[in-house]
Formats: sequence, structure tokens, C-alpha cells
Amino acid sequence: MQTKRKFLLSDDSILRTLERAGLKCRKVKIAWFYTSFYPEIYYIRQNDECSLHHKKEDLDRQTLNFKISKDDFKEALKSRIARVVQKNRYGFASDEAEFWLELYGGELSTLVILRAKFQSEAASANFDFAKTFGSTDFCEITDDYRYKSRYLARYGIPPRSLDFAHARSVFEKFSRVKFFAPPYADSVKLARLALELAWTRACGAKSEYQKSLAPEALHELRVQIRKFRAVLKLSVPLFEAEKKDEILKLLAEFMSRTNQLRDLHVFAEFLKADDAPASFLQQLNLIAKRSEDKILEFLSSAEFADLNGAISGFLSGADGIYARSEYEKISKKFASARLCKLIKSLRAELKNLKQGSSLQAFHDARIGLKRLRYALEIFARSFDEGCVRELFKRTKAACEDFGALQDISVWQNFIAIYQKASDKSGVAFAYLLALDARLNDRRAELEEKILNEKEPLLRALKRSLRKIKAYE
Repeated sequence: MQTKRKFLLSDDSILRTLERAGLKCRKVKIAWFYTSFYPEIYYIRQNDECSLHHKKEDLDRQTLNFKISKDDFKEALKSRIARVVQKNRYGFASDEAEFWLELYGGELSTLVILRAKFQSEAASANFDFAKTFGSTDFCEITDDYRYKSRYLARYGIPPRSLDFAHARSVFEKFSRVKFFAPPYADSVKLARLALELAWTRACGAKSEYQKSLAPEALHELRVQIRKFRAVLKLSVPLFEAEKKDEILKLLAEFMSRTNQLRDLHVFAEFLKADDAPASFLQQLNLIAKRSEDKILEFLSSAEFADLNGAISGFLSGADGIYARSEYEKISKKFASARLCKLIKSLRAELKNLKQGSSLQAFHDARIGLKRLRYALEIFARSFDEGCVRELFKRTKAACEDFGALQDISVWQNFIAIYQKASDKSGVAFAYLLALDARLNDRRAELEEKILNEKEPLLRALKRSLRKIKAYE
């Protein structure tokens, strides 16, 4: 039995009891923050005294301690990662032990911990909390790593429980509710919730499209399918490969079936606003109608029923038979590792972009941007650092430019196909020839804009990477 023990309390009633008994406590005001977790480098201010601590990553885990000035402490704050841990510590003693009651502040303001250091292992083993402190609600957390300072700084207060069923019902009722991933949510259960949400909304958009044939409904269906795929790919380390890979393959096939019609919808909308020749619009509408009929046939087919059944079966066993036996359970820690991988991959793609890069190079960067965007849509609000949320905004804006560039590439393919089969002396041919030239100019403008904004985006990625790595 160790001589140090730690207890989680429901409130600060012990302090009030001590004050009523006239017992004077030694109060210390503490602020604690990290500038590195590997190795651990942290700064502590206790009342007016400041210090720097470096815990070495050797077998002895020796900690080097240095006194520093208040100015040095303030300067170091600029380089902090994760939150500042603030608390008031009240020290008092009894015949059997020294005690420190810690009342946390800031984002940890509901946390109350009692630390005890006993004179011997026997005194520790025989300690009766209720006999010493009365009916105060408590639980022992001596061996619970989640209440260590480095975990409190990164992940906050561990929740007693999380009601995923309630969260699911809220998301289903209120479509505009933003997704917030609690840091200590179980990674598999959180992934399942995000997947269920995307698939439920995809099925809703499918039904709407079958009724209305509205391009917006098809677009929403595709967006939700993309989100589902992005979350499933992000969650690769959580699930057994066979079922996951089967679903990803089926979803990729679904997207390929709907690509053409979505591209035609976007192109037709542009052409109408551009007063394109009616003959060309009629041709596109005929192609769109054939594509639409095929999609409607597929959505009502046994093949789609099999896809729905495969996904429903996977979701019902996502936190059971299809989950890996070993995985990182703290969702914020898991997400940090996955986000870092996405950011590194995207940085590599962006760095390769330059004047004269192929459309495929821009396309590859666009895919990386979309994957990061969907991941940040789930996890960005879990990070206190403003730079992470700013990165989310930047990726959304960049996706618009990269998407517009991709649209132009698709439109020019349509134009090339039509020109081969059309009358070269007709009005439509002349219009498309001029349009193709305008699209070339617009493509050059977009590429220039993307390349001009590349460096600011790379800097934003670098800043966020440094912050997010702290939570791995």
C-alpha cells in the first residue's frame, strides 16, 4: 500500500467544515501549463514563485527543477500547449496524514480533489475517509491516470458517463446542431455515432430525391455518403478490416454511379445563367435524364437494399463484433493521431503544387483537403486552440476553390465530347468554343489563386499540427 492517496469529491464542503471548526488552512494559488509533453516540460506558479520543470525520459524519470522569474513565466505562456491548469490548494494536517484540498478553476472549475500523504503504509491502509470527513461523497482516484495534471491539461475532466443514445436522438431531431466530440468519449462509440448520423441523413436525402428528383437532394445524399466514407477511413484502426473494406468498396461504387448526374446538374445551372444555346442544354438534359433513370432504378434495386443491409449490419455491430479488441479509447487522443496523419499528408500534396502542375496533382490535394475538412467538422470543436478552428474555416474555403477547378475540368470534358459530334458551323459549336476559352482563363485564375493562398494554408497546417500533436 502506498503512502499517497487521492480522492475525487463532489463539492468543497470539507473546506467549509474546516473553516467552521476554526482550522486555518495554508492556501496556495497554483497555475500550471505545459510547453511539451514528450519530454514533459511544464511551468508552475505558486503564489508569487515561479518554476520550470523538465521530466527526463530515462528509466529514472528524474525531474529537473529551476526557479524562474515572473517575466520568464509570462513569456513561456506564449508557447504553451493545451489548457492552463488552475487551482487553489488548501493544506492541513491530522495525526495520521497531511492533506491538500484542491479546488480547480477555469475550464476545470467543477473539479475538487483531496490529496493525502500518510506517515506510513499502515496508516494509509487503515485510513477511513467517512470516519475522518463525514458523509461527503467521494471516490478514490489514486490509480486513475486521467486525473494527472498532464491529462487534465489535455483532455479536461473525465465524465462519469456519456449518453450516446440521447446524443443520437438530438442529432436526428435537430439537423443544425453542431457535432462536439467529448475528449473522453470512447473512440469506437463516437465513430459509430458519427457514422449513424451520416447514414441516417443520407437515407433521408435518398427518400427526398426519389420523391422530388431535386438536384439539392442528390447533392445532400452525396455529401452524407462522402462524410460516411471519410469517417470510416478516419476510423481504420478501430474496426476489423474485412467488413469495413467491403462497405468502402460499395460506397465508392455508389459515388461513381452518381458522379455524372451531379456534374450535369452543376454544369446545367451554370449554362442557364450563361444563356447557353438551347440545343446544347437539350442534349445535356437528355443525358441527365438517362443518368437519372439509372440512379432511380439503382436506389430501388436489391443491390441498394444489400448496401443498406451491409451498412446497417455493420453499424449494429460497430462497437461489438466489428470493433478491434485493442484500440485507443480516448477519442481526443485517437483523433489527434489521425488528424496529424491527415495534415502531414495534405502538406506534402500542397508542397508539390506549383505553376504548371497537372490537374491530377490539384485533384489529389483536393481529396486530402476534403478528408481533413470532414474530420475537422467532427473534432475541431474539441480543441481549445483557436488555430484548429481557423484551419477548419480555411479548409472549407479552399475546398470551394479546388472544387471549382475540378468542375471546370469536368465541363471541358463534356464540351470536348459534344464538339466531336456537333456541327462545326452551328451556333452551339461557336458558343462552346468561346466558353472553352473562358474556362481556360478561369482555370488559370483559380490555379493562381490556389497557389497564392498555398503558403498561408501551409502555415495554418503547421500551427495546427504543433498544437494537435500535444494530444496524441
